[in-house]
Amino acid sequence: MATSKPRPDNDVGDWLVRILCAAIAVWLATNVYGLLFTDYATARFWETWLSAGSQAIHWAPIAVFGLITGIVIGVVIGLVFPRQALKVASVAAILQFVAGVVSGGIASSVAIAAGLVCGALPSRGTR
Repeated sequence: MATSKPRPDNDVGDWLVRILCAAIAVWLATNVYGLLFTDYATARFWETWLSAGSQAIHWAPIAVFGLITGIVIGVVIGLVFPRQALKVASVAAILQFVAGVVSGGIASSVAIAAGLVCGALPSRGTR
């Protein structure tokens, strides 16, 4: 019987699928973050933990919502692509950072990108 060679993991079609899925993840993460930020960033509950006139009250929603959004989308990537989750999440993190630089939201894009990679990390144990 002839044995078939395993398909390489790095052909052009696989990378195109990863880039497409990463672009969809970036689009989804940006929209979810925007929804959370516009609805809850100026809510009064931040004042229970942070003083009203401090800089932390402005930066906390960016970091918290960015990380939450990135981790959730990263976990979804890990569930959809268990073997290639970190590659897709890394491409999505790079695309997210580029989109943040272009749009001027660098702090939020860094938080979302870090969340994407951290959310996809648990899928590394499923090999």
